[in-house]
Amino acid sequence: MDEGSRRASDADRIRAAYARRRTSIDPERHSMRRPGNRIADEERERILLAALARRGSARLSDLDILEVGCGSGGVLARLVSLGADPHRLHGIDLLEHSAAAARSAVPEATIVVADASQLPYADATFDLTYQATPLSSMTSPLMRAAVAAEMQRVTRSGSLIISYDFAWNPTNRDTVGITSRELRWLFPGLPLEIHRTTLVPPLGRWMGDRSVRLTRMPAAIPILKSHRLAFIDVVR
Repeated sequence: MDEGSRRASDADRIRAAYARRRTSIDPERHSMRRPGNRIADEERERILLAALARRGSARLSDLDILEVGCGSGGVLARLVSLGADPHRLHGIDLLEHSAAAARSAVPEATIVVADASQLPYADATFDLTYQATPLSSMTSPLMRAAVAAEMQRVTRSGSLIISYDFAWNPTNRDTVGITSRELRWLFPGLPLEIHRTTLVPPLGRWMGDRSVRLTRMPAAIPILKSHRLAFIDVVR
């Protein structure tokens, strides 16, 4: 199989996996109305803002930002709430219905349907390139490596790539864990700052629906954190 056929095959597999999930996942599963989801997002945002401040990039409004695999636009909308300029936001997604939802969530942003292994942007276009869980949907190591290389290509030197993904998810066979070791393989030679974050989501949602106060206690235990939030400094 040549490279073009392989890319098409990988993309088709991801589309099929997401189509299956759309019919089997409760739409309220990831709702911000659920306290467990809000607590996880707040934790991630605290770490994000602190990491940006350490790098002298506390003002999101000054940054050109791309989200790879933007889904329905939830992360883009949160970035706007944190101060990002919506006119400087870009998102790409493999699925047209997701891109349409993202356009509705942040109408000022530029949202396109594209394959993340062939990003439709020039070199060094963005100050911040963000991915939140699409890498784990790519079971092909070659595709993950291609996407990581594209993220690095479109990010300006001296700027930042952010990866938020789970390190393990035994309940979803259509995914792979993005561990600290995997991140080092995907972004060789680049400085990485990696944080454990997010109480195991099924547990977080279950506890959050019952007691916000009690949810915050296990959320502070590292062994119960299923995700890795990584800040990758792009240097050339």
